[in-house]
Amino acid sequence: MSNHYRPQRLPLRRGRGLRGVMQASHPPRWRRRSGLFDRLVQRVVRDLSKHYPKLSTIEFCVEDVPPSAPAPWESYGVILGRIFPDDRVEQLGMRLVVYRLPVMSRCNSVAELYHLLRTVITENAAAGLQCSPHDIDPDYTPESW
Repeated sequence: MSNHYRPQRLPLRRGRGLRGVMQASHPPRWRRRSGLFDRLVQRVVRDLSKHYPKLSTIEFCVEDVPPSAPAPWESYGVILGRIFPDDRVEQLGMRLVVYRLPVMSRCNSVAELYHLLRTVITENAAAGLQCSPHDIDPDYTPESW
């Protein structure tokens, strides 16, 4: 006779099994909408850098929403993106921030999202680099979103 006692597994009452999570509580990052948005921003920057290599001097960031207090020069509408010039005091380079929720709320498909991201990044980068948007994106057409 064995010294180990192993209780017998009885069938669960009323035929029900263990109830638990059938899948992860959140999908992997690459499947989330924010992951898609981040990948599209990277793709737009990569595509535009082929035409205008100076884009590599800009740091690109994504935030969910713009701050509640707009900059003094931004007195109209919802902000989709913002360019911050070089900061010599804190030794930060030029930064371009794209706001995910305002941009995504204006698009119905991935193609529209790509086109709007391309427009927002082109316009803000041109303002920061003090050049024409056509220099950065030869196919640039101003849109009113």
